[in-house]
Amino acid sequence: MEQRPLMWLWLGFFVMTIGCRAEIHPVTTGSFKALPSTGERVLVEGSELAVVNAVAAWLEDRGLIVIEQKELRPYLGNDTLRQCGEDCFRTAMIGGARALGADELILTQSSRPHAPDRLAVSLQGLAVRTGEDLWNASGQLVIPHTALNEAQITQELATVACHALATVWGYRPAGVTSESSVDFCHLHSYHP
Repeated sequence: MEQRPLMWLWLGFFVMTIGCRAEIHPVTTGSFKALPSTGERVLVEGSELAVVNAVAAWLEDRGLIVIEQKELRPYLGNDTLRQCGEDCFRTAMIGGARALGADELILTQSSRPHAPDRLAVSLQGLAVRTGEDLWNASGQLVIPHTALNEAQITQELATVACHALATVWGYRPAGVTSESSVDFCHLHSYHP
């Protein structure tokens, strides 16, 4: 009889924690030679639209002028270009960004390496005039074993991108931060 209240207490605790999602924090790194200045024109390119949009919005909030990704498509539509490899494609992207009047091309890559519970985002800023690598930022996130649907995974990739940008811009430290009061995707008036 004495074990029953204890069993109900454990059962109640278990039920309360089922719906709760542990707070998860990305691990980030970032380095730069130069970051774009307010008013510079940038073009963000990548295959994961949610990440591209999050990066573009984040950069617009920093006062940059973002050229729409779709404007670059005509410069990348050549089948011969796609077959020549990564270097040709990168050169074509830089040439297209230059033709569109961009000062900087920002390349985004997102992936789910090794397992669906590990997400990674890398960002690279290139000077359009020279092709020089100006800055890099990356982030990884290990998702707890709770099953996330595709929309949630996409949102987490966008959040990791925001954290990576916040790291290279100095809004948060590299590594893991437990800062949960700051939404790193919406830093309009936040100052580190």
